[in-house]
Amino acid sequence: MSTAVGAAIAVSLLVAGPLPALAGAPHHPVTSQQSPDKDAVSMAGQFSATLTAQPRYRLGEPIALTFDLHNATGRDHSVLEWNTPLENPDQEVLDYLRVSRDGGELGYAGRVIKRGDPEPSDYRLIRAGETLRSTIDVSTSFEITEPGTYTATLDTHLRDVIDRSADAPAARALGQFTRVDLGTASVTFEVVAGGTPRLPLSAALQPGDQTADRPHLADSPKDPKFVGGTASRREATEKAHKNAYKYADKSVGALPNPAPNPAPNRYITWFGKYQKDRYALARSHFVKIREHMEDTVITYDLEPAGCKSSVYAYVYPNQPTKIYLCGQFWKAPGTGTDSKAGTIVHEQSHFTVNGGTDDYKYGQDACKKLAKDDPDKAVMNADNHEYFAESISI
Repeated sequence: MSTAVGAAIAVSLLVAGPLPALAGAPHHPVTSQQSPDKDAVSMAGQFSATLTAQPRYRLGEPIALTFDLHNATGRDHSVLEWNTPLENPDQEVLDYLRVSRDGGELGYAGRVIKRGDPEPSDYRLIRAGETLRSTIDVSTSFEITEPGTYTATLDTHLRDVIDRSADAPAARALGQFTRVDLGTASVTFEVVAGGTPRLPLSAALQPGDQTADRPHLADSPKDPKFVGGTASRREATEKAHKNAYKYADKSVGALPNPAPNPAPNRYITWFGKYQKDRYALARSHFVKIREHMEDTVITYDLEPAGCKSSVYAYVYPNQPTKIYLCGQFWKAPGTGTDSKAGTIVHEQSHFTVNGGTDDYKYGQDACKKLAKDDPDKAVMNADNHEYFAESISI
């Protein structure tokens, strides 16, 4: 990210009691409180979330919104910052907002992330009666390119909340979280003409070179390219790239067309009860991943910015030629559960051209439960695709 973009908006995380007025803020900001969520756990309603915006922005300016999270539980807690406005790698909005212009929803153009178990540094302490504040720039991940009436809606939850008054751990593993729903907080603002539109950060990324280093061979992936990294890491990544292709190819074979009756147990485990359209959708994702790896040169960034220690990798779904590898990737086995090759399948499934999966759940137990309880989401969850592929011997 350029210095200009980085300086365009300061990200502040404050711990405060009553929040003071922001310097330079409008006298009458637009604010929306959260709405109640009937499925929230007992602490829900005791954590309140708000979004605040200026009434009007000029086209091309940072669209600075303020997020406040208030702790009214009467006890200190640590909250996992994942996929909330408290988490701002490179001051970039992640997939926790839905944004519309004049009633039409805008596409999210930010990064999607494969995560491992959280580290203590992934949590924020929020004391009893205090508030965490974060200022975010919507235009880093959404195309604010035309004047109009925009609405930003918070679409996330606290994945884990730890009561600090008890003898609690500094962090908890996947599958051991205490979730707290925040409901929805929305704010509406106007964008008026008068400036040059700013594109999302992903639009400034250079796509990878799609020219192969050797003639394309049928039934094999194109050789990858690399940014940074040692020779040993490049070698490990190339091996993972080839094994990911094998996973995708064998996953297609494990999903025959037409589907057998009964459906394969492997399918039911990771994608849920058989239904014709869901089965076809899951199969199409693996077909697209295989063909994409055959037809496109993938560039792996081995030293990307904005990587936390709990992250395996991330991609921008609309940039299907580049994968960013982070710390957990290098600790992972070559193949098998949560492996290097499986991580690449996971990230490939995020690319819009391959199906555009989401990260509804992480971890095997959560993904198996998702397949049983909500197969429509399971078939669009990246980790379900990864675990399906990793269950196959290559």
